Amino acid sequence: MRLTKQVLKDLNLPPGRTELIYIDEALAGFGLRVRAGGNYTWIAQYRVGQRQRRMTFGT
Repeated sequence: MRLTKQVLKDLNLPPGRTELIYIDEALAGFGLRVRAGGNYTWIAQYRVGQRQRRMTFGT
């Protein structure tokens, strides 16, 4: 999904989940982490060799 203003307004966690990451389909590895309690954090996800890493940019 594309992370547009309209989509961001409608994002929420399904019942029973404490964290969910939404990745933008147009920007590989760029996404938004949604956590219980209403915290939203922008992230970049990438690989170094076989290991997957995440870098946070802010709320």
